[in-house]
Amino acid sequence: MIGIFGGYGDIGLNAAKLLSTSLKEEIRIGGRNADTLPKDIKEEFKNTHWVQVDINNNESIKAFITGCRIIVNCTGQSGSASFSLAEYAKNINSSYIDVGANEKLKTLKNISDDVSIIYEAGSIPGLSRIVPGYLAKEFDSVEELEFYYAALGKFTPTAAKEYLEGLFDTRNKPMMEWKNGKAQPYDINNSVLKTLPFSKEELRILPYFDKESELIAKGLNLKQGQWYMSTAGNQTIKVLEKARFNYLHNTSDVIQNLCAAAQIDCQSREPYAGFVIQMKGLINGESTTKTLILKCDSPSQLTALAVASTVLAVSKGLFKSGVQAMGECMKVKEYIKLMTELNKALTLDIQTSGINELFKEIEGEI
Repeated sequence: MIGIFGGYGDIGLNAAKLLSTSLKEEIRIGGRNADTLPKDIKEEFKNTHWVQVDINNNESIKAFITGCRIIVNCTGQSGSASFSLAEYAKNINSSYIDVGANEKLKTLKNISDDVSIIYEAGSIPGLSRIVPGYLAKEFDSVEELEFYYAALGKFTPTAAKEYLEGLFDTRNKPMMEWKNGKAQPYDINNSVLKTLPFSKEELRILPYFDKESELIAKGLNLKQGQWYMSTAGNQTIKVLEKARFNYLHNTSDVIQNLCAAAQIDCQSREPYAGFVIQMKGLINGESTTKTLILKCDSPSQLTALAVASTVLAVSKGLFKSGVQAMGECMKVKEYIKLMTELNKALTLDIQTSGINELFKEIEGEI
């Protein structure tokens, strides 16, 4: 059985839906109030049990996880509550998957050889490390990387927190890029406009550089690397430009403001989320540029797909035992294959050209 905490929110609910169509085993979906979901939504799911659970109550947690071989945390709580869930899972020899970033999980001891404890199992961080690793498999060596995470869609508080932490976590280095083997100041002070292949409108891009970016840069031995987040929504952009200074001091207010702004921006636009990644490197001694474009229906759908894919990946042994970030997956090709099979609406394409050339081709077709 798979147990999902936070299963009544967008991410947990969408992850449960994906798993219910791909797994024959039962799924236990937990939230604070099992009566809040309409009956017609519950009827869409196969082999599911809807259970009331309180993540802050030890007895409630123990009752919920009993009989589960994999436990998933989609609540957005990544502090002591997350650690407690992982510890309970470990004690009953169950694997644990957390959307949030909680490196404290590395302190867990005495983990069975067949148990995996996975954190950062979302879009960013998470897929933002796996997808570049997948593209890098096309090359003998990679020299340069240009990375964009683009999103337009309604945010749940959990998804908004994940997105904002990717930009403004204190461990990150905003306005930095990778150059000559180290992180260096980026040469612009504000966000700029950029047109990407899967959008017809200009996107506001915000440079960022986090610990995951540094791991990618060092792992690929990059000469140069740049990372950006982007959005097309005017209201969302206004919140993000102020959030750089407000997030650490007024976290809950900024999360609430981002959710409200994104809802306004989505009123006249189709939501989407995905990655555009350009790499330059050597293939058989020849200098080559390739661009990967991955696109999903919405930010919450993409995060839910990451969660569900990680559940399947753990089941198939794609992760080693013990505590690790999702981006440390041993077999990225197999992981991406699981993703594309799990959600047929996901598009993933690799072209042998750069971002600017791709946009010119798309522009010529319009």
